[in-house]
Amino acid sequence: MPRRPAGTTRAGPPSSRRLLLGAIGAAVAAALLAVAVARFDLLPGARIGGDFALVDHEGRRVRDADFRGSAMLVFFGFTHCPDVCPTALARIAELLDALGPEAGAVRALFV
Repeated sequence: MPRRPAGTTRAGPPSSRRLLLGAIGAAVAAALLAVAVARFDLLPGARIGGDFALVDHEGRRVRDADFRGSAMLVFFGFTHCPDVCPTALARIAELLDALGPEAGAVRALFV
């Protein structure tokens, strides 16, 4: 059996812990970006956060109030997104699976 070069590891599926740490890292980065945008006025005139209304996959109107009390994971995709969107949605599903029963407190939105 061939040996791997020193310092390399075997590639495999990411662990639940790694997925959770990645999600936490992404959330922290997003929070820091939001603070930087608000503090340094990087996007003058842009309204970040606030009320919203969307239409769900069954044609019903949903509002921000419908998600109060839950953590929201919002992913913005495209109408034609053959590479990134399916992969990102699969990773979100893995993250929710890794959370187990606690996943009930998270609402994943694909916009």
